[in-house]
Amino acid sequence: MTAGLKLFGTIAVRERRLAGLIRQKRIDKLRLELTALPTDYMVWAVANHADARFLNLRGLIARWVTPLAPAAQNFVHALRKEPSDAHFDAGLKRVYEGLRALRFTYDTKRVNFGTTMEHDFQRVRLPSKSLAHRQINCIDGTVLLASVVEALGYRPAVVFIPGHAFLALLFGEDMNSISRILCIESTGLCRGTGGSGISYEEATRVGLAQFEEHREKLFGKERDVTRFEIVPIERSRAEGIQGFGE
Repeated sequence: MTAGLKLFGTIAVRERRLAGLIRQKRIDKLRLELTALPTDYMVWAVANHADARFLNLRGLIARWVTPLAPAAQNFVHALRKEPSDAHFDAGLKRVYEGLRALRFTYDTKRVNFGTTMEHDFQRVRLPSKSLAHRQINCIDGTVLLASVVEALGYRPAVVFIPGHAFLALLFGEDMNSISRILCIESTGLCRGTGGSGISYEEATRVGLAQFEEHREKLFGKERDVTRFEIVPIERSRAEGIQGFGE
């Protein structure tokens, strides 16, 4: 994976004095090393081990959730033409099964998942790229699913656990009154040795099992935000983080 372009710079801080009358005195000088990454690289966090501080950037994953992108809109438009039943999550099942029918392959070549909170970054495919090339990994599939369900009016969230991400759907009036969480394992969209991934029912079972396994780390007394987090896309939107090109 390309590491990005290395940039070096020097910042000098000088005391402000009357111009031309007194020579400026240098207060401090700092040499910086910067890494310029391509626009489709997601930086999960930036950490400073010298003082144990870190800046959590996972909320920026909402940039890759693009419900207004033409590719997502075209998929949603085709989906709405299909008949539906009255079951509460029938729309979610149609989304998942419609994407599974595209027969994605799982791509591990670009995986560098940011769970150590030390300026880790990863190249994340935009949903339009995933739909065009039919290749995803866990985070690609999760933002793809999130894009389509957000376009349909659902409330998606991205759940991060060490080395993995999956989709959660939030039900309730607002973030303070979540009545139900439904989870979907996005890698189930990929072709396996059997040929066509796993069903919606199995993907939701696997997703919920993962959520329950890590519930304490996500919400409870053992909460560990350095490695476990649920990022509601609506919270990122409220903070002004929109999808690419929107």
